[in-house]
Amino acid sequence: MHFFRLLFTSLFIYKAKTLLFSTCLLSIGFATTLSLSEPIVKTTTTSSLFLKLLVLILLGLVVFAIIHNCRLNNILRKQMAKHHQITAELKKQSENNQALLLAAGDGIHVLNLKGELVLANEAFCQHLGYHSSQITKLHVADWDAQWSREELVNNIPDLRDTISTFETLHRKKDGSIISVEINTVGVEIDGEPLLFCSARDISQRKQQEMLLRQAASVFHHSHDGIILLDQQGRVLDANQSFTRLTGYTLPEILGRTPPLLNAECEMGSKEWDLAAHLDNTSIWTGETSNTGKSGKQYITRFTISKVPGDSEEQSTYIGVFTDITPLKQQQAQLEKMIHYDNLTQLPNRVLLMDRLNQAMLNAKRDNSLVAVLYIDLDGFKPINDTFGHALGDTFLCHIGKAMSAAIRGKDTLARIGGDEFVAILSGFDSGTAADPMIARILAAATTPMLYQEQSLQVSASIGVSLFPWHAENAETLLQKADAAMYRAKKSGKDRYQYHGNS
Repeated sequence: MHFFRLLFTSLFIYKAKTLLFSTCLLSIGFATTLSLSEPIVKTTTTSSLFLKLLVLILLGLVVFAIIHNCRLNNILRKQMAKHHQITAELKKQSENNQALLLAAGDGIHVLNLKGELVLANEAFCQHLGYHSSQITKLHVADWDAQWSREELVNNIPDLRDTISTFETLHRKKDGSIISVEINTVGVEIDGEPLLFCSARDISQRKQQEMLLRQAASVFHHSHDGIILLDQQGRVLDANQSFTRLTGYTLPEILGRTPPLLNAECEMGSKEWDLAAHLDNTSIWTGETSNTGKSGKQYITRFTISKVPGDSEEQSTYIGVFTDITPLKQQQAQLEKMIHYDNLTQLPNRVLLMDRLNQAMLNAKRDNSLVAVLYIDLDGFKPINDTFGHALGDTFLCHIGKAMSAAIRGKDTLARIGGDEFVAILSGFDSGTAADPMIARILAAATTPMLYQEQSLQVSASIGVSLFPWHAENAETLLQKADAAMYRAKKSGKDRYQYHGNS
């Protein structure tokens, strides 16, 4: 508009100058005629000077008009060039905007105040699953699945007043619902108020957010203790079960190495390098013995895993542990029931055979002897019949403790049933080297027990077999020791008899 205003002004000035120039010419001509019609009283010299003056004035006006006209033409050419440049820039900008609109990854769409779709790019068409020829007939209520038609239309003026970002739900052509993030701003095109909108599918992000919320819920509500550690094994976070199991609150251990990591583990070391143990496998699982804040001892099943970060320095570790103390106690009780006599708490036949086989392996390696003692109490039956089974059981426990005290720590005394016991003595280099220990066991078997001011006492008959002299398997050794025990009993009791000796 500025260009055309300047153009019209220039043309007007040009016409005015031309009119002035013409008026001057007419005035000069008129003056010349009048001078010729006057009486010739003036001299020829005066008339000649006057005419020259008029000619000079006329020439000056002509020169002025030409110069001014050139200046106007120059200004006009510059304005025309500027106009062409602005027009080209506007065209280029319009082409760029159109290209950006078409190439934008977000769904660009423009609505009028009625909620009708005025413009949409290809990404928005793909966003909803419509062809470009179909989508221009749609109303915003056709794809927005969260708000009613009335609410959508009523919100448009308010959205035009500010730049807004919000989330909603879009209904695609196939009926599926997706979560979207909308950015809006008010615009005007050719004087019409419109709402510019950009839609982005955030369904995957919402899914990830849901998974993160679920993970956080698992973290905070898990029955297992969970800790998050940095590269140095310092606590970054811990859940409530950690506090319940260890007694330590998060503020007490935040930024510190938890006692759990300094616990005695299966590897037999109280101090272990977190990164070193995870260097090869990125996960470690084992049992640890721990001390809680209250001093209570407990055992955990501990699993720690490496969580890779964007760089090695940003990697973290997550530890999950469960208090398995009750399970360990149950296992210990079960093992005791399986391997130990319920009455005397001495090893039973199962554990006896296992230890005997181990003793034979060690003897082969050391080239030594193992003595197997089959022990039967003499005179126990009268005590059991006279005073009852309860007292008989108490007496068996009394004798079992006495004989256990007579053997070495590496040896074994087992009860295999009734009043019969078996002892395993190892590490001898001659056939008679076990005699002193056998004598001590005989003496221990005679240890009296007081009951109602009565001294209850028995003796023992012992049969002995030697590995590997008499047999090379456990069952045969027991059989031969048993047979030797019967010979000892027949020969007078309260004595021991080697296999093969009469």
